[in-house]
Amino acid sequence: MPRQGATEFHDVIRGAIVYPNVQQDDFVLIKGDGFPTYHLANVVDDHLMEILHVLRGEEWIPSTPKHVCLYAAFGRQPPAFAHLPVILAPGGGKLSKRHGAAAVAEYRALGYLPDALVNFLALLGWAVSADNEVVPRTDMVREFTIEKISKTGAQFDHEKLNWMNGAYIRNMPIEELCAQVWPWLEQAGLVHADTPRSAVYPGLRLAQERMQLLPDAVQHLACFLRDEVAYDPAAVKKFLARPGVATHLGALRARFAALADDAFTPAVLEPLLQAYLDQSGEPLKHVVHPLRVAVTGKASSPGIFDTLACIGRRRTLARLDHTLAQLCP
Repeated sequence: MPRQGATEFHDVIRGAIVYPNVQQDDFVLIKGDGFPTYHLANVVDDHLMEILHVLRGEEWIPSTPKHVCLYAAFGRQPPAFAHLPVILAPGGGKLSKRHGAAAVAEYRALGYLPDALVNFLALLGWAVSADNEVVPRTDMVREFTIEKISKTGAQFDHEKLNWMNGAYIRNMPIEELCAQVWPWLEQAGLVHADTPRSAVYPGLRLAQERMQLLPDAVQHLACFLRDEVAYDPAAVKKFLARPGVATHLGALRARFAALADDAFTPAVLEPLLQAYLDQSGEPLKHVVHPLRVAVTGKASSPGIFDTLACIGRRRTLARLDHTLAQLCP
């Protein structure tokens, strides 16, 4: 290596980078067993393959002066170098498996959509001109330039990845989303081979707004696809133990039973419930929360009227009967 002056190279992302030659040591080109070291093989291979751009991690910046000097020794023009910032763990530091350093197949198995993962990774250290962070792949391809890549490392934010995956889920046609969640629904026993997809669509349309990962469909659709539901003990204790709950549920059950199946719709159910609230003088929360737990088993769900209509009159009545039997043995 030269001892005087400096070795300078241009980085497409970082601009001019200068290393004083006094900092450079001689390095081994051929090992004792006759095999070339990486530094020599890298330069020779890239030249023979006519590589024009080398994109690699920023940890290779200190090695680049060696490669530039090798190209000069061979009388060859070096390729364009671009050293990419590393992806950092939340809060900074090295990204580990615990923080998200996993194989792509693992993300697929967890229920992340390919387009969402590509979108998320593309914005780690790069940005599009538009304010919207959910960017179609065609727009990313059109707008991408190496020069726009950030010089500093971006942190891997799982919450943002989950949010972005949820945004892609909400934008999917219901038929496509159904096909994506089907394996998880099948594994959970909510559907089987001859279940018509159309039977899943109504509940999935409601669940779609609340999902972040594809397996979330299981917990959100269970109350729509099973005749019986599993009751969350915490929700039961919080909302079904209040005085007067049995009275409210019994009154609503009688009103629901008086409806025809085809009248069990949000447009009919909302004024029906409001009329009961006006008559009883009870606040909405004292009636709706117990009703939700009684028919879904959970403390949260999509809008109560859409939920009731999707569950259907027959199953709603059966679940109210079950709850009332527990409250009034």
